[in-house]
Amino acid sequence: MEYIESYYTRYDIRIIEWQKPGKLKVICIYAPLEKGGLWDPDKNTWVNKREYEVIDLAVKSKTRETIYKKILTEEPLDFTGKYVKGFSLGKFRLDNDMNFYKRIILKDFKAIGTFFDGEADFMFTTFDGDASFRNASFGSGHYGAHFFYKGGGIINFRNLMAKGNLDMSGVRAKTIDFSKSLIYGTVNLTGIKTIDLFLTDTKITGKIFISSEELRLKDNSSREKDVINIQSITHREKRDQFRVLKENFRNLGQYDDEDKAYRWFIYHKIRDEVDFNYSNTVGSKIKKIIKNPSFPFKWLFYEQMGLYGTSPLRVVLTMAVVIVLFSIAYLPSTSLENIGLSKNLPLWVIGVINSIYHSIITFLTIGYGDNYIRPSLLGRALSGIEGFAGLFLMSYFTISFVRKVLR
Repeated sequence: MEYIESYYTRYDIRIIEWQKPGKLKVICIYAPLEKGGLWDPDKNTWVNKREYEVIDLAVKSKTRETIYKKILTEEPLDFTGKYVKGFSLGKFRLDNDMNFYKRIILKDFKAIGTFFDGEADFMFTTFDGDASFRNASFGSGHYGAHFFYKGGGIINFRNLMAKGNLDMSGVRAKTIDFSKSLIYGTVNLTGIKTIDLFLTDTKITGKIFISSEELRLKDNSSREKDVINIQSITHREKRDQFRVLKENFRNLGQYDDEDKAYRWFIYHKIRDEVDFNYSNTVGSKIKKIIKNPSFPFKWLFYEQMGLYGTSPLRVVLTMAVVIVLFSIAYLPSTSLENIGLSKNLPLWVIGVINSIYHSIITFLTIGYGDNYIRPSLLGRALSGIEGFAGLFLMSYFTISFVRKVLR
């Protein structure tokens, strides 16, 4: 057995190459489990040491000719459990005298537990069927991958360990799954078109470039379906995914996008606490709410009044609604005394104006000393309640407004 090379990459990964009898090049990789480890598809578990059969596409060989032929004839490609070097469809086009922008079709592409070394180039590629990169690893440093997926199937990156940069801009796919992945570098998802995006239990020390518009994130009041809020996963899983997005948007300085992700994070968090799920009937939901009496309070004060402190405008609108509602409640006991108003106004108009005025000064706790309601237990009780509501909502507005300004 001929020893060839030993070297270290970033993130404490050590790679050893040697030549086995029969001229089969083998690479052994050591990767600490706490740094992500490596996936062994044979043992179906994570390991810190694994041997790979090497497929080197950077140099001419019979292996490369066989793979090139499969690409040309659109046969399925399977790199499961292999160490792949130099996978470049740009180089493939040059070697076959093809237009660089000619789209290449890859059928049922599999790279399960595969370690990609060097830049994996999938530019201008159409995946016919599903593409699986489950448990795959991408090299560190300047290495990365470019995926231009124009198909309509599933791209499976579940348990991916990405130490480089994944460029998936312009992706078209039914589902993109990054569940339980470890991303050290960057993932570019700008311009994606997908129905479902999974980020469950994903750990990101790098960055994901995407916007709330591409995720179709709306306010909680909107019923438009976004790419995270699918009914096939629980509120807890959705909560975890929006937490990942919230932290990612904050790191990127996309604060408006962070607010939208934060709203959905809290939205699913309070529903997970009540143990709601999409199979619940109306009756079972009512029973769960009775067992969790804090839910209506959170729904009203957290969600409806101010979108969890992220919307000063929503708080202002809530303040206006409260003032109007209390004005209506004051009408039966409102004084009809005409002070400073036109003498030609009907009495009912004077009563409405006085009730609105009393509601405003009570809500804002101005304390002019004016008294526009007749002394009554109901009027005094309503005034006390509205004064407290005013203090609460003005504080709520201050918090949400300052939060916007300081960022």
